[in-house]
Amino acid sequence: MAIPDWVSYVSLAGGIVGTISGCLAYRRTGQLKALDLRLELRKVDSELRNFFSPLSAKLDYAKRSRERIAAVTGGVQSGPMQKWLAEYNEDLSNFHRMEASLPTPSESYRSDAAATLESKLVMRHNLMIDAKALLAKYEASVVRDDKERESLRDALQNLREPR
Repeated sequence: MAIPDWVSYVSLAGGIVGTISGCLAYRRTGQLKALDLRLELRKVDSELRNFFSPLSAKLDYAKRSRERIAAVTGGVQSGPMQKWLAEYNEDLSNFHRMEASLPTPSESYRSDAAATLESKLVMRHNLMIDAKALLAKYEASVVRDDKERESLRDALQNLREPR
């Protein structure tokens, strides 16, 4: 039994339509992926800006806390205090460098390719990790200072109590 000529033409047309729709779907998937990456990047940027805004004040508070403890214990000019201040100044300059690398809120990323967006997303993630480590370091410093304050208060209280 012979296949009618129209079947081959219909098959050819179906193949062409399938190829075109597959190409369009592939292109659309790439556009959706880029859109998802842009949205994720803008969310991460917003989180970073919100995280960085109070960080400077927290670092300053940690410095004042350490300086006050050093003043009470007589260690303002001591080697450990000078080392702590040098490390603080280095961390502060790193913080300012990180803060300067933050994108502006108006950044839209519309012209960036998916690979570029992915790279920027990873860079922002690493920036957040570094900023969180910096915050944790100085929060731990403040906790140590608070413990030192408490022990100094206890020692002062023991001196005041009559024997």
